[in-house]
Amino acid sequence: MSPSAIYDLIKGRTKCSKVITVKRFCEGAGITLGEFFDRDYFNDIEE
Repeated sequence: MSPSAIYDLIKGRTKCSKVITVKRFCEGAGITLGEFFDRDYFNDIEE
């Protein structure tokens, strides 16, 4: 992933990321998708 893509993902500029993008980010960060999504933030989002 390019540094700008990572920055946009972290800053929330990418509103509809593909799962593969998040997966690549996780691989680079050394975490699993489960660890990434196991946050209160994802449980508190209103639909």
